[in-house]
Amino acid sequence: ANGTALSYGVYVGIINYSSPYPSISEIARINSFENYGNITATATGGSARAYGVLAGNIGNFTNTQTITATANTTGSGYTWASGVYAGSIGNFTNSGDITANATATGGGAVAFGVLAGNIGNFTNIGNITATASASGNTWAFGVYAGSIGNFTNSGDIISTAATVTGGNSVAAGVHAWQTIGNFTNSGSITATANASNGEADAVGVLAGWPEDISPVTGNIGNFTNEKEINVSAYSSNGRANAFGVWAFNGTIDDFKNYGNIQVYAQ
Repeated sequence: ANGTALSYGVYVGIINYSSPYPSISEIARINSFENYGNITATATGGSARAYGVLAGNIGNFTNTQTITATANTTGSGYTWASGVYAGSIGNFTNSGDITANATATGGGAVAFGVLAGNIGNFTNIGNITATASASGNTWAFGVYAGSIGNFTNSGDIISTAATVTGGNSVAAGVHAWQTIGNFTNSGSITATANASNGEADAVGVLAGWPEDISPVTGNIGNFTNEKEINVSAYSSNGRANAFGVWAFNGTIDDFKNYGNIQVYAQ
């Protein structure tokens, strides 16, 4: 499509053609979601948005195979791709592959592996990948939520954001806008931001919203890392900021590291 292209793998709600963005208030609930096959959503257009699974609320979420969202923008609009997008998720379990790819040749790109307002219990023993590449600004988040109660990862969570010609790049492996209750990582979390002519910001695990205008304090309860958190930020003509674990303006109650937290900025 030369205009806006929208693609939904599973969508429980009302189609609102007046806006390319779904309204959470218009979207219904999935009490129990179980995927044992393949779900693929692909959108290509002047601006493009692709969602693997989209619902207002999901009670129990289980994925054992693949969920893929791919959005490609050929014009100057923004590209958005989200593997799973929900207002809230009660229990989340992934042992398969969840992938979000967003590319833009003339604008910016945003990719979320899993995006939710709140997640109660999160368990990943599979792979979650978010990749954003564009000539403008890019954002990539492996897991993004307002708050996460219990987070357990023994798989791989990868976020990569790259600008080709200019703009800023932001990559986060796990980002909770407010709080993370209990966090345990025995897998791998990787965040890489690359800006060719702008600022590059990368963080492995972030709680809070580090913004000058409307900052939000972030808190982490019990944090345990048993394996790998790798963070890299590169900027060829700007500033590079890299953080392994960051509770913005808040607290971490109990921090234990038995693995490797590697942070690199250039």
